[in-house]
Amino acid sequence: MAAGAHKLHDLNVSANFNSGALRNQLAINSTASDGYIENTDFDTYNLFYQGQLATVSGPVDIQLGHSRKAFGANSFYTPEYPDQFEETKTTFASVRMHTGEKIHFTPALYWRRHQDRFELFRDEAPAWYAEHNYHLTDVYGINLNSWFSNSLGKTAFGAEFRSENIWSNKLGEDMGEEIPVPGESGHFFTKSHSRTIISYFGEHTFFLNRFTVSAGAMANRISDLNLEWHIYPGVDLGYRINDRFKAFGSANKSLRMPTFTDLYYSGPTNKGNPDLKPERSVTVEGGLKYSGFWLKGQIGYYHRVGKDLIDWVRESEELLWETRNLTRIVADGVETTLDVDLNKAFGKTLFISHFGFSYAHNQLDKGESNYLSNYTLDHLKHKLVINLDHALVKNIQASWMFRFQDRQGSYPRFEEEAYVGEQPYRPFWLTDMKILYNSGDVRVYLSVSNLFEKSYVDLGNVKQPGRWISAGINYRLRFD
Repeated sequence: MAAGAHKLHDLNVSANFNSGALRNQLAINSTASDGYIENTDFDTYNLFYQGQLATVSGPVDIQLGHSRKAFGANSFYTPEYPDQFEETKTTFASVRMHTGEKIHFTPALYWRRHQDRFELFRDEAPAWYAEHNYHLTDVYGINLNSWFSNSLGKTAFGAEFRSENIWSNKLGEDMGEEIPVPGESGHFFTKSHSRTIISYFGEHTFFLNRFTVSAGAMANRISDLNLEWHIYPGVDLGYRINDRFKAFGSANKSLRMPTFTDLYYSGPTNKGNPDLKPERSVTVEGGLKYSGFWLKGQIGYYHRVGKDLIDWVRESEELLWETRNLTRIVADGVETTLDVDLNKAFGKTLFISHFGFSYAHNQLDKGESNYLSNYTLDHLKHKLVINLDHALVKNIQASWMFRFQDRQGSYPRFEEEAYVGEQPYRPFWLTDMKILYNSGDVRVYLSVSNLFEKSYVDLGNVKQPGRWISAGINYRLRFD
């Protein structure tokens, strides 16, 4: 459990137990806070169960879960109306079996229901505001994955049927009838949309001395794309130079369908687009990995060409945000990580035991786009993360995290709910620290986020939290 500033409390309880051939894991979590600024309060709970049943044919994995989240959504869609609120409920279940010896089969069933109520005005609403937004989505499916090995390598293949469905008073097409909203007396769903996706995939992995080559493709048929078949190939390459160095590379083609919000959401500052096309992209990447006794690292480069990327944009400051397909965007980036275990490096316990860093650089070629962007065009150009662990006294250690971030683009700036123009993003440094006491089954920690009270925005007009102090204790009970 933990407690901290802004009336934060965080309670976690988990247990593992066996019942004959059934192994069980149960976890419960409750977290709440008054928020770091007005209308950023939240109250959540999560319940999760996982079981594994041993059978003659093979193990069966079962997952069940439910969560509820209620939170002040300050400026979620627009800072023009900062007093927004959302409550969501999610229930999910899945069952998966592993069977077969020479040919392995993994059939699975899954279902996820998500219900949410979004309030543009949490308290007092103007006369023109009709009602809140109510949505319910059901996603369910069945899939079968299979694989076998032989002298030529490993072959995998499979298929999936997936159904995505929404009922809403805002998103979708008119149903011609009303359906009551569960748990919301006097409110009705009047719109809906459904789509189905059928997918098949196959791939084969060759092991040729130091080379590993995996090539395959996925074919899918989506009801929203006139049930036409589309194929997305991919290849992964690996070459082990020696016991520590490995070179890797890949090339693949992918697709992302627009969400129901992208297609249909309309409000006082936003307008969806039911004619959106899916995003398509081709990505090529390569790099080098090093894995040693005390040093691990990786560096990679990627080149991505995206077509019809989906973004909320507007051509001038006076117009609504609309979802559009951006014609073509080319992204080039470098990512590198380094992890150093200093105790292993010097063969003894040192004051500083661990050091690590990661850096990512991303550059976009946006063509002749003059849009004001809400997501895609405002990319994260530089991100640097440095980690440092060191000892304090016996059983107590400190961890530090230093982050630098530089985002390209701008966001709409509001002062007292009035739009005052576009504000370029500014780079910033953040420092987090954590002190941990660890003794057997007891762990006690003190955590401070944004130690130096840096004022910054990450994406959009919402000011991010300042210094946030919390402390907690973890205790493991053993029942033998």
